[in-house]
Amino acid sequence: MQLGITWKIAEYLNEVHNVHIVQTFKMPEQSNHRHSMEGEISSLINAFRYFNEAATTLGAAYRKLEARINDLTNQLDEKDRQLYSRLVELDRVTRYLMSLVESLSSGVVAVDMNGVITIFNRAAAEMLAIPAEGAIGKPYCEIFKCDDRCGAMRTLMEGPELRGVERELPGRALKAAYQTTWVVDSFGERIGVVEVFEDITMLRDLEAKIEHQKTLSALGEMAAAVAHELQSAFRHRRLRRSLKERTGWRTQKVAKGRKNHPGRPYPRPHRRQSPVSHPSKNY
Repeated sequence: MQLGITWKIAEYLNEVHNVHIVQTFKMPEQSNHRHSMEGEISSLINAFRYFNEAATTLGAAYRKLEARINDLTNQLDEKDRQLYSRLVELDRVTRYLMSLVESLSSGVVAVDMNGVITIFNRAAAEMLAIPAEGAIGKPYCEIFKCDDRCGAMRTLMEGPELRGVERELPGRALKAAYQTTWVVDSFGERIGVVEVFEDITMLRDLEAKIEHQKTLSALGEMAAAVAHELQSAFRHRRLRRSLKERTGWRTQKVAKGRKNHPGRPYPRPHRRQSPVSHPSKNY
C-alpha cells in the first residue's frame, strides 16, 4: 500500500512539477483493496493540487501586498519629511515670536481658559520682581495678588476686553495701565486671554509735578496781582497825600495874600491841562 501511494505521488510530481524520479521499483500486484487505495491516492493528489494552486495564489497576493507596502512606506517617508520640515518651520516661527515677546518693553501675560499663566515675558518679570519660571504654570490670581475681577481674569470671567485700565502692581508697587484681548485658534474658538501692561509710574509722577508747578505758577500770578494792586494802592495813597499837601500849602499862601490884599478875589485852584479837553482860562 505504501509503495502504491509513493508511486502515485511520484507520477504527480513528474506531471506537475516536472520532477523526474527513477523508477527503481514496480507496482505491486493488485489486491482486493485496490479501489479504496486508488480513492485515497486521488484524494491526496487533489489535495496537493489544491495546495499548489493556493500557494501560487498566496504568492501572487504576497507579492502584490509587498509592492503595496513598499508604496505606502515611500508615501509615509515623504509625509514624514514634509511633517518634519513643517515642524522645523513652526519651531522657527515660534522662537521668533517668543523673541519678539521677550524684547518688548511692555509686560505680556497670557492665561488659558482655567486662568493658568502660559506666557510671562521678561518685562513682566522685572515689573513684578518674579522670575518667569516661577510664574508660568501658576494661577493668575496667585501671582498678581488679586481676585478674579482684575486684569485678564476679569475678561476671562465677564467677557469684554479692557482698554486703558490703571491699577497698582504688586511687588514693587508700580502703577500700570493694561489692556486685555481674547486669544482664538484657527477655528475661532477662544483658548485664553492675553494681557499687555505698561509701567506709567514715571508718567504719573511727571503729571503730578506739572500740576504742582501749575499750582505754584497760579499762586505766583495771584501774588504778583496782589502785589501790583497793593503797590497801586500805595501809589494812589501817596499821590493823594502829595496832592493834599500841595493843596494845603497853596490854600495857606492864598489866605495869606488875601489878608494882605483884601479886595482881590479868591483865586481858583490851578487845573492841569488835559490833552483832549479845551484849555481852561487863567484867573
